[in-house]
Amino acid sequence: YSNHNLGIVTCSWVDPNDANHILIGTEASGLWETKNATAVIPDWKNLTDSYVATSTTIPIGFGVSSIVVKKGKGLNNSLDIIIVSTYLSNTDLGIGHGLGILVSFNSGGSWMKANIGPNNPVKDRCWKVINAEDANNDKVFASCDGKVYEGVVVAIGAWGFGQNPIFDIQAINPCSDPSNGYLKRHVRDMEVISSGTNKTLFITTDGFITGNVKCNAKIYYSDLTSTTYQWQDCLAVAIMWGC
Repeated sequence: YSNHNLGIVTCSWVDPNDANHILIGTEASGLWETKNATAVIPDWKNLTDSYVATSTTIPIGFGVSSIVVKKGKGLNNSLDIIIVSTYLSNTDLGIGHGLGILVSFNSGGSWMKANIGPNNPVKDRCWKVINAEDANNDKVFASCDGKVYEGVVVAIGAWGFGQNPIFDIQAINPCSDPSNGYLKRHVRDMEVISSGTNKTLFITTDGFITGNVKCNAKIYYSDLTSTTYQWQDCLAVAIMWGC
């Protein structure tokens, strides 16, 4: 795939120990890898075509919206765990349906779909996954519609997500259009911010106005050093002490 036209790049990951090793997600061509990024013309290899080949029902042209890599945490404690969130390029990047969260335990050689939530009601609508920055480097967070789930390696070859979300905007601050169940807040972004030993998860949601319904965008945060998630409205406290 040298000098191959990959289309729109949606996300990327650079190996912190090797500048030649880069992964990129594309809008409609899955996940790609190069191990000679500093070359004049790098060589690129598609890592998700193998997953497409496992079933005739899997669309060829799916996008990758985020990438998390757990270096050396995969098979034989030498290969990498790669976790990606997916979407279909003919839908909205933020809330459109996709193939869910895909996980590889052998550096992209093969893939499995992660199960999320009870009976997986939102498994195909998870548009972002991020590293949880935990001490054991075993956890990730995945945003699905208006919810965020925590995932953890339960065994090599099995990535488990909790049945219940750690964050649910509709439970914390309900707001939706009763005439259209689709019009409700969705998680738009999330990020773990570290300061020394303190780690905080920030989550932003979208908002909308339709008819007589107005749902404001929100920013919430929770201290990750606590044993439980305790969400606070960032905008509500910003005036007092900043957020």
